[in-house]
Amino acid sequence: LKKMKIDFDHFRGSQIADEIQNNLAEQRMLTIIDLLKPTFSKDGNQFCYLYGENLQVGIAGFGSTVYEAMSDFCKAFYNDKAK
Repeated sequence: LKKMKIDFDHFRGSQIADEIQNNLAEQRMLTIIDLLKPTFSKDGNQFCYLYGENLQVGIAGFGSTVYEAMSDFCKAFYNDKAK
């Protein structure tokens, strides 16, 4: 069997690139929240961001953490079609 040499520099470079991508994605989400200023609330064990008058006409995101709710809201924002 041939011994495998692991290129740790390449691996670490890949990790750094992933961290940068994750940070950029998080920054985009925070920018959307900052610009739209959706209403933030908690109902039971779920956090909610809501942009608009209500769930029927607005854009909403839910999650068991604030981050999950923000992520769900941003996905809904990007996928929203004119109603």
